[in-house]
Amino acid sequence: MRARFVGLFWRVFLGNAAILVLATLTLALTPATVSYPVEVREVAVLVIGLLLMSVANLWFLRSALGPLARLQAAVESLETPARDRAVPVVRDDEVGRVTAAFNDMLTRLETERRRATGAALSAQERERNRVSRDLHDGVGQTLTVLLLQLAGLRAAAPPGLAPEIDAAREQARQALDAVRQVSRELRPGPLRELGLGPALRGLSEEITDASGVGVTVHLPPGVDLDDLQDAVQLGIYRIVQESLTNVVRHAEASRADVDVGVDEDQVVVVVADDGHGGRAEPGTGLLGMSERARILGGRLSVNSRAGEGTTVTVTVPLRTDHATGENPS
Repeated sequence: MRARFVGLFWRVFLGNAAILVLATLTLALTPATVSYPVEVREVAVLVIGLLLMSVANLWFLRSALGPLARLQAAVESLETPARDRAVPVVRDDEVGRVTAAFNDMLTRLETERRRATGAALSAQERERNRVSRDLHDGVGQTLTVLLLQLAGLRAAAPPGLAPEIDAAREQARQALDAVRQVSRELRPGPLRELGLGPALRGLSEEITDASGVGVTVHLPPGVDLDDLQDAVQLGIYRIVQESLTNVVRHAEASRADVDVGVDEDQVVVVVADDGHGGRAEPGTGLLGMSERARILGGRLSVNSRAGEGTTVTVTVPLRTDHATGENPS
């Protein structure tokens, strides 16, 4: 059984009392005396004794109150609850018990936060899938029928109306292409049908064709990414998708590289661009990526300097007990 330490109050009291007792014994058992008027030699002895007492008292107080100061610093620097912010429990006293309670609170908050965020992301994926199906089966089919009707009208219409009908057909075709693009972005079908690697390559090709930003995906040789959990694959895909979207919208870059690496127990994905850099205030996109990485038990970092581009690095474990949303179906 772990030994119980003397309480904080009594440790401070007994430490100060020991210093005073030691000073008294020094005066009583040594030739040191204080006369009146005080001589210079006696003043030097008193100053040295006072310094020694102060140093000893400082050591006792720092030893006793050090864990409390570390706990205070942890609380003041706490932005989001995480297990890696736990404070070491040094003693089984009042401060130690408060520290242990603080660490338990961090664990509970992080668990609840992951559960709530995972549920929110799962609901988000379901809503994405629903909207994607509605766009594809509803708006997409309506536009397809409209194109067929315009084609029939074009064949039967007078020659003078042909340019207007052709213009309407082109607008309808562009609208259909836009609907299909949004539907694909909301519901990453290639991820379910082909796996993470081909899905990332397909995503890069779509972004390159749509924006002109050259995106290159580098996959680890000899590694089957399909062995990753569905939650991990979906989380990585969404993070890369959001990162490349930010590159197109904000970076003014000409190219971007997506590097996927796998070692014994984790996946490391790096998205780097050659844009203007200069990190702005984190928006909802970056916060969403951070949440996905955290829910997977990983972490996300952003390195951005003016004129040097931006690098987003996400590291997640190969196996996770936390869900980040449903696998698209």
